[in-house]
Amino acid sequence: MPRQYTQRAFIGGNIANAEDWNAELSSAASELSGQLDQNNMPLDTVDSARVAPAVVVTEVNNTAFAHDLITHTYMQSQSYHTSSSCLIDTNPGSVTYATAWQKEDWQLGWMRLAEKRFITINSVNYYAGSELRFDAKEGMLVGEAFIDATWRAGWTDGYTGSIQDPPVVFHWYSHVQNFAEFGVFVNDVCVARTGLQFLGGRFTFVIPFSTPVATQECIVDLRFRLQYTNNKMPVSLRGVQDNLVPFTLGDSGVWVRNQYR
Repeated sequence: MPRQYTQRAFIGGNIANAEDWNAELSSAASELSGQLDQNNMPLDTVDSARVAPAVVVTEVNNTAFAHDLITHTYMQSQSYHTSSSCLIDTNPGSVTYATAWQKEDWQLGWMRLAEKRFITINSVNYYAGSELRFDAKEGMLVGEAFIDATWRAGWTDGYTGSIQDPPVVFHWYSHVQNFAEFGVFVNDVCVARTGLQFLGGRFTFVIPFSTPVATQECIVDLRFRLQYTNNKMPVSLRGVQDNLVPFTLGDSGVWVRNQYR
């Protein structure tokens, strides 16, 4: 027998109204007659007719060169939103479909992935894998972002002045310090960040985040910043120079759940 709870108001002096007793007794006996469930709730309170199905809105679903997907799922008490770009590499080892930032593109401070990571459909830009836009309701945002990035220190070959067979070739590696930091921003406010991470190769980062939100238009976007210091030792060989490759972005995406208050 589940716990029973008083369903009627008390009068002053904590004395129950006399007419309430029959109602309380009826409530206690209703489970025995099949009218209440194990949680002491009427069986017909919640049924399929009273629960509206989820509304799914697919904003982008493009599979031409990459799997670009932006979807929104709206339910009674919460909503889910997803924006991802998973690149299809038809030539193993190539980065043909990656998004690259040349050193001329670097800026001080945070750079938005959406500056370069977007697709254009019917003259409209969609920011798959870099940004989410939706109408949020007051409550909490809980989500996660993922970023696959590559940034390698460059190196060049030097050679001696004399001609030899076989030629003497020296490999000079740049002694560099290159770090990257990734962050999640909600309406231009940073809600999660990785801190500076050494990026001497290819790495994947997963960034969980949560933040309260008001009823408003909400923009969740991914950003990064770069820190590079070239400490290459001076050399006297001809033709030795920096060969710094660009910062390259592979797969990326963000999903978020808006739990209504």
